[in-house]
Amino acid sequence: MATFKLAVDDALAIAAAISDPSEPDEVTRKSTGTLKIIVSKNGCRRVDVVKDVPGVKREHAWMKLMAQNVKKSSGPAMRARAGAKIVHILPLDGRGKHTPGPGWGMVEDGVLVKNSTAAVDQKSFNAYKKARKRAAADDAASPAKKAKTEEPSSDASSDASSA
Repeated sequence: MATFKLAVDDALAIAAAISDPSEPDEVTRKSTGTLKIIVSKNGCRRVDVVKDVPGVKREHAWMKLMAQNVKKSSGPAMRARAGAKIVHILPLDGRGKHTPGPGWGMVEDGVLVKNSTAAVDQKSFNAYKKARKRAAADDAASPAKKAKTEEPSSDASSDASSA
């Protein structure tokens, strides 16, 4: 059965729009078209990802991306109250109800920190994960490279004593 899964860059862009109340009340992505940002009954901004898939009759959205409810007592809610921008990726079943927590993904401060195999395209996730590892390795190597290329100043102590 065909399904629709969101590419990581689209999930990050939608999460950014949800997290910024100054943004317009819609977000447009090539893969999804224009999606409305709505406010749920609990006060959280969200996007219902509706996408027509050839050969699939579906009356409900495939997933929703929703800002963390800061009124909850969870760890993500505590981080959101402290200022973190947290958006959950919730796969929806055929009735439009979100599935239990294990299939959820999470974007925190612009980073996909939890993958949702049910809602996120895994090819794009694997590329994202590889790029993140490469960037982390480059960041870790940067101070070592910098330390090797910089010569300590021999007159640093004399500069300090003359000040």
